[in-house]
Amino acid sequence: LLHKIARRAELVVSATRLSSKHSRHHAKMRSSTLLYLKKHAQAAGRSLNIVQPLSRRCLSEIAKPKLPNKQDFVTERLLPGEWDTERLDPIDKPPFRSNAKIISEEDFANRPAVGHGEEFSSMSDAMVTLTWLSCKDTDAIYEMYLKMMTKMAEKKEDGTGGVTSHEYVTRVIGQKFNVSAARVAAVIQLAHNEDQIRKEGGELHYELANWVDQRVQEHIKKAYEAYREEPPHGFVEDPKGVAETGGGNLTGGEEQVEDIYDIDAMVENLLLREKEEARIHIDNHVYIEDEDESLRDVKVDGNSKKLLKTAAKHKTENHHERVEDFAPLPESGREEHRPRTKFVAQVIDSRKEKEKKKDKWRKTRSAKKAAKRKVEGNCLVEEDGKLRVATVAEVKATSWKPTRNVKEFTYSSVKQGWIDRIVHKKQGTWGRFEETRDVDVNKLSPDFGVTDMFSPPKEMVNKVEEDTANEDDVVLDSSDEEGSSSDEEGSSGDEGKDDK
Repeated sequence: LLHKIARRAELVVSATRLSSKHSRHHAKMRSSTLLYLKKHAQAAGRSLNIVQPLSRRCLSEIAKPKLPNKQDFVTERLLPGEWDTERLDPIDKPPFRSNAKIISEEDFANRPAVGHGEEFSSMSDAMVTLTWLSCKDTDAIYEMYLKMMTKMAEKKEDGTGGVTSHEYVTRVIGQKFNVSAARVAAVIQLAHNEDQIRKEGGELHYELANWVDQRVQEHIKKAYEAYREEPPHGFVEDPKGVAETGGGNLTGGEEQVEDIYDIDAMVENLLLREKEEARIHIDNHVYIEDEDESLRDVKVDGNSKKLLKTAAKHKTENHHERVEDFAPLPESGREEHRPRTKFVAQVIDSRKEKEKKKDKWRKTRSAKKAAKRKVEGNCLVEEDGKLRVATVAEVKATSWKPTRNVKEFTYSSVKQGWIDRIVHKKQGTWGRFEETRDVDVNKLSPDFGVTDMFSPPKEMVNKVEEDTANEDDVVLDSSDEEGSSSDEEGSSGDEGKDDK
């Protein structure tokens, strides 16, 4: 394919030389062909052997290797993982790496539908991995997040830098700890919540959390010992193809294939193409940068600008004609008034809407989803008698808000705390409020070393015993009066027994 593209570029250049009447058209065609050729050459990671009609400058540009994302904060080149169900993210999950062996996705999809047993014979046949993300791992993830964000916010000597991205940080940390970016987002958000609870003086039960960690790990170890298999040494994400987790697109079945095809070679070429496609997606991905959406206005067209000018003109004319004593409270400022209702409206051009409906059926599936994630423009806000352009944060609170980004919504609170610290210079909105207390489970009490994994902590046991004792006291108080006479009669006979 690349050699055909090169041949096409040669023909275009030669046609440009021969034709003088349509030189402008051929020059434009030549430039577009060179851009297309350069893109595919860089995607393949190699330069093409193109003959004389191409200039040396074009050859040098085409021969340059493919570089990663050009954003300043991108310093790590991420590795391809597993695609999501919609095939939009090539690193939705990390590649499965664990000492616990499981059956492959193809074998699990093509397993016999009918068998003699009702259960799988082992963890490996069931494609199951029992893992647990301990408090130690979550603390390490949150600590790395704090260090990366602090380092990214520092500006370089030449004045560049200082731009941060939570999306990029979560992906790098996920690759470091072999977990998904969505799980990293949840971990840093929960750790941020713990810091805010400590700031407000709340109580966090570290002893209970460590007790749960130890019991769950003991349970996982016993479960694998029962099947005589080796448990995973760390947390592992479920691979693609696991039942009831999504991502598996394989189905069982048979298909007749001719002998002229080399199946092994076709599978190998397919894997190479998928790997190259994933690499192109990762290198061309633009990460969402951290910015205060309440300070960024949406885009408006000429109709919206005309409405703003008309509203400002009418307000100025009415303000000069109005007597100060009859002016409304926001303008007079003589008395306190409650906040007025904020109104928001979207200016819609009916002619453009008809064109959009026609083009809607021509768009691909990915283009339609990208349009749903786009923030709508031409939104105006009326607040305290002033008409202005709406911000992105205000549009996201309306009924025509864009489709929610799951990861951005997951760490929205910690991201807002970071923006308040960097942009608005607020203190205590982000970061460690105090160091996490290290708890040694073995030194707390003998109850943490019990063999039963479902045994509750000592505090819960004491509370249940106190409640039971109180109930027994109430029953005994009601029966003391009835049994007092019988106790006096038998007291003489019990003295000898008490002495013994």
